[in-house]
This record gives sequence, structure tokens and C-alpha cells, in this order.
Amino acid sequence: MPRVHPAVAIAVPSAVILAALASRVGDWAVMTDELLYERLALSIAQTGAPVPALHGEVVNVAAITYPLVLAPVFALVPMPWAVLVAHAWNGILFASAAIPVYLLARRLVASWAPVALGIGAVALPWSVLTGFLMSENAAYPAFAWAFYAVFRATVEPSGRSDLLAVGAIVVATLARPQLVVLGLVFAVAALAQELRFGRRWRSHGVLFVASAAVLLIVLVAVATGSVGSLLGSYATTVEGGNVLSGAALRSAAVHLDVLAVALCIVPLLLGGGWALETAVRGRTAAEPQALASLVVVTVLVLALQVGSFVSRFALGADVKDRYLFYVAPLLLVATVVALADARRSTAGILVVAAFFVLTVSWERFEPVLGVNLDTPASVIHEALHDVADAIGASAATLVTSAGGALAVLLVIGLRTLPRRLFSTVLVTTIVAAVALETGYAWGRLLGSNSPEGAPIVRDPGDADAWIDRAVPADAQVGMLPFPIADEWFASAVAWWNVEFWNARVTRAYLVGGWFVYTPLPFPRPHLEANFATGALAADVPRYVVRTTLDSRFRPVGTTVATSGDLEVLRLDDPPRVAWAMRDVTPDGWTPADAPGRLRVYGDGRVDVRLTVTSPDAAVLRLVSVGAGGVALNPRESREVTLRVCAKGHADLPIRVDEGSSIRALASGPRRVPRFRRVGVRVSRVVASPAAGSCDRN
Repeated sequence: MPRVHPAVAIAVPSAVILAALASRVGDWAVMTDELLYERLALSIAQTGAPVPALHGEVVNVAAITYPLVLAPVFALVPMPWAVLVAHAWNGILFASAAIPVYLLARRLVASWAPVALGIGAVALPWSVLTGFLMSENAAYPAFAWAFYAVFRATVEPSGRSDLLAVGAIVVATLARPQLVVLGLVFAVAALAQELRFGRRWRSHGVLFVASAAVLLIVLVAVATGSVGSLLGSYATTVEGGNVLSGAALRSAAVHLDVLAVALCIVPLLLGGGWALETAVRGRTAAEPQALASLVVVTVLVLALQVGSFVSRFALGADVKDRYLFYVAPLLLVATVVALADARRSTAGILVVAAFFVLTVSWERFEPVLGVNLDTPASVIHEALHDVADAIGASAATLVTSAGGALAVLLVIGLRTLPRRLFSTVLVTTIVAAVALETGYAWGRLLGSNSPEGAPIVRDPGDADAWIDRAVPADAQVGMLPFPIADEWFASAVAWWNVEFWNARVTRAYLVGGWFVYTPLPFPRPHLEANFATGALAADVPRYVVRTTLDSRFRPVGTTVATSGDLEVLRLDDPPRVAWAMRDVTPDGWTPADAPGRLRVYGDGRVDVRLTVTSPDAAVLRLVSVGAGGVALNPRESREVTLRVCAKGHADLPIRVDEGSSIRALASGPRRVPRFRRVGVRVSRVVASPAAGSCDRN
């Protein structure tokens, strides 16, 4: 019977377990990240072109590795089940990181330790990200392979090794552009290694050429003011704010501390301390020296990068450790190598412990509900607060004390206890504790709700993919997003669901230049009705999905499916509208001191039905619609019906006797605490031809 490689023996069961857990997650949670990667993957699956495209347009998105590996799933599995299969595929991708971590550890330590580290690389709380369509699922194994390739190229320099390392860095960067810093890590570590062990400069020819090419590209971009274009949709990360401010440094320290707490602190103190001391002092063999340099540079560069980004763009969120968890297995490997180091020096431990103790109090370790996918490490914060409350201290004080106590215990253990016993107990305890934390995180996730308030564990079905079921397999459907609720988020959720669960929704139009439910790089083509003639653009898809609440216009066509206030129309040819409105707000309110105008198109008599709604603050008011009218109480909705004679078109003014102040509706996720004066809201407009001609009485 053939012998199974230990790395495979770790990765396969881990993949099965993670795939089973991830495929239980039946909804989305992180928008619009998940929508972005799903749409990119669907575009590749539908067109066969491995280029980033959204809504039929090529876009400047650098993170293409994850959509490429997702594309086969969406090509082979219909919606909505493709999402569950993609989640299972995420588990396999994430678990594959065990292989490069095992191979790295095997070059540095012997016996059982590489197996434990391979398991530890998968049994991390950040594995909950596999339940969602997020780029970390491809970026994590890509990072692990790139780091291993860089390590090999550093200790065994050759043109082939450099080429493999550069290629792996490119793949990791295309998985997540932040990992471009691995190129800097490679250059710095290789330089440090050659200065220490020397005489192999020619072997790094590929690295030198690649570094010179990248430097030239960056210099040209700086000179032309186009640095952001190199990062695509991540351009803002280098274009706004002070990159290395005091806030950025503080955030970097907090991120590293939060990561350390999630790993039981010891890997940062022992692994990080050993790596720091070894990188600075040297005095060891080439492979441990290379690992130390790589770990120190990688941790510092990534922490600074994450701290800089979060301090400038996190919209109030203090910690986003999902950007930094890539270094977790590096600290675990460094910990095991430190335990095997015969020197047993503790100076590095004390330095890192001082850093941890002095900075960890900057974080309050606030408890979270369920699992915060930006910071999965926070899943244990509630437990920290419970323990802290029991002893009458704060969570920060508890963690600070724990860090100091662990540093003392590590120093004593390294100097007095038998090496094998101490190493076995310590590594087993760390891996087991982190694995238990991971199990707890999964339990909380699977017991939580999605942003819509529904259980996260569910089987998506026909109710989600209702549009795909209603239109032909080769059809394309355009969206006409419109605010359907008083809050921006509730409206955005409805339209995210429309697009996320229906593969045939391939266009989204900006009507009136106002309501946006997806940010850039999603294309925003405009679609307007010609108010004079009622004509629509000829290139609009044959099918569109809209809400009956939409007060802008309604295309002429047959309703082929409905879901709540949403409907799918098959448009008549040529595309045109039955009615359109002018002089109303983008969300359908008439002015307070002027009439709104409803224009009905046709030749002959037309029956018109519409609903008018008064605001909360209204008193009894009179509303006139053309020749008809109603009286409305506050927040009352009434249907108005009337018949008009259209000769090409007919205009119906909508007037109110007085206006009221209501809160402005935000056009994006940021709240707009402003007010506006309005009359009534118009919705559910229906215009249909009536029997007879205009000449009849």
C-alpha cells in the first residue's frame, strides 16, 4: 500500500472538515466584496475570458486569482446552489495552506512538529471566512506558498528558485494586492542573507532584474501621477492621508496584539522574540537565519501596511485582523524553531513582551455578537470580559497581565525544563487551544444570523433564484435599482439579493444619477427615458427587474415574475415607457410648493392608477392628481384612479395643499442627517390603454 505524504494526510481531512462547515453557510454577509468576486467569477465562467469584467465591461480589478479559481464552480453548478459549492471549495483552498506550512517546518525541525504546525495552519479562527465569497480563501494558501518559495530562494539561491518565488508572489498579489509587499520582503531578506553568508550574488539575477523592473515602473508611475492605477480598485490605499502617521503605527501595534491574543500570546512572545533576536544578532545556521529575517520583515511590513490602511479607511472600525492573519502560521513555525534552538536565548522574548505589555492596553477588546468577519479574532473577547469581570479588572488589564506572566514562564521554562517535554507540552497546548477557539468561532457563526436577520444556516432555493427561473437560459436581465425603504441599507440589501442570487442579472443601471447600491469598480451606465417621446435606449436588455414602488418610469412590457414589490418585465420592441415622472425627488416625493408631473404616453384613452402616501409629519392634507384628488392623514396611503385622454402623451400634475419636512434619504451607505420639504410620495403607478377613443364621451 503506498505511503501517504504527511502533508496530504493533514490537508485532506482538514479540507473535508472545512468544506462541510463552510457549505452549511447559506447566505452572504460581507457586501459588496462577495458580490464583486461572485460577479467576476460568473463573468469568467460565462465568457471563458480570464479578464476582470463586471456587467459586461472590463474593469480595473487586480484581485483576479480568486475569481479564476471560483469560475469552474459557477460554470458547472447552477445558481443558487453554486454559492454553497463555492463555500465548500473555499474550505479546500484554505486547508491547502497546510502543505506549504508543513514543508517549511520540515526543513527546520524534525519529528512530530511539522505535523502539528500543518494542523495549526488550518485550525485558525480565521477559517470562518471560508463560509463566504472572500478573497482571503485564495490569498491565504497563495501567501503560504509564496512565503515558502521565498524561503527556498533565500537559502538556496538560483535563477530557478528566484523565478518560482517571483511567480508565487505574483499569484499571491493577484489574489490580494496587499501581498505585493512580499516582493519587498524577498528583496530585503535575500540581501540580509547574502550579506551574512555571502558570495552568491549572481544566483539572484532574476530577483535583481525583477526588482529593477518594479522600481522603474513605480518611478514612472510616481512621475506621471498614476501610482493608483497599478493597484486597480485598491488605488485609494496609496492616495489618501498620511501613510505612516502616529495613528497608523498605533493601529499596527493593536492589530499585532489582537492577533497575538487569538494565538494565545505565546507565538508572538516566543516565536516573534526568537525571530527578532536571531535576525539582529545572527549566530545561527543559514536556514533558521533566513526564517528569522523573513518572519521579522513580513510581520513588520504587513502590520504597518494594515495599520496604515485601517487608520485611514476603516470607517470607524478599530481592528480588521483578517488583513493580517496571514502571519499566524509564520509565528507558529518560528515558535517551534525557537524551542529547538540550542542557545535558548531569552532577550528577544523580553523585548517583544515589553512591546506587547506597553501597547496591548490600546485595545479595549470589545465583545461582538456572533462573529465579526473583519476581526474573527474578536470571537473570544466576550470570554475575556467575563473573566476580567470575575476578578474585578478590565479585559485590557487581564491581557496585559497574562502577557507579562507568560513571558516570565517562558523564560523559566526555557532555562530549567527538559527541552523535549517543554516543547511537546507547549506546542500541543497552543495548537489545541487555538483549535478549540476555532471550533467556538464556527459554533457562533453557524448559530448567527445574516445581515438580513435570517439564520445564516439555510438552504438557498428557488425563492432566491426567482429571476433565473423566470427568464430563458440565454437571457440577460438589467436592474433598475430604486430605494424601496426609508434606510439606504434596507434598499441595498434588496438589490444585492437580486444580483447575488441570479446569474442572469448582468446589467445594473443608474437612473436619474442618484441611488447607488454598489460602489466602484462596478460600472454605472445611465439609463433615461426620453421624456418627450417615452423612448428607452435601444441597447437595454430584453428583460429588466424593477420595483413597483419606482416613481421614475415603467417600461412597456409583460410581467413574467414577481417577488414582493419586485417584478421582472419582458420589454416590448422597440423599448419605451408607459409613463414617466418629472419634478419629483429621486425617491418619488413631489415638491412641497410646486406640482410633480406624471406624463402618460399613448394615443387614446388611458386608465391610470397610482398610490400617494403622506409623510409622518403631515396633518390632514388635500392631494390633487389631475382632475381627481384625495385627503390623506399622516402616513396614510391611498390609491387614486382616473382616466385620461393621451394624444401622444398626457400630463397629470400632482399638487398638495401644504408640505412637510422629512429626513433626506442617503444615496449611499453614509448617513445624511439633513431634512427636506416634500408633498406626497408617488408609487405603484400603472397606466393601461382603455377601450374607446378620446372623441367618445
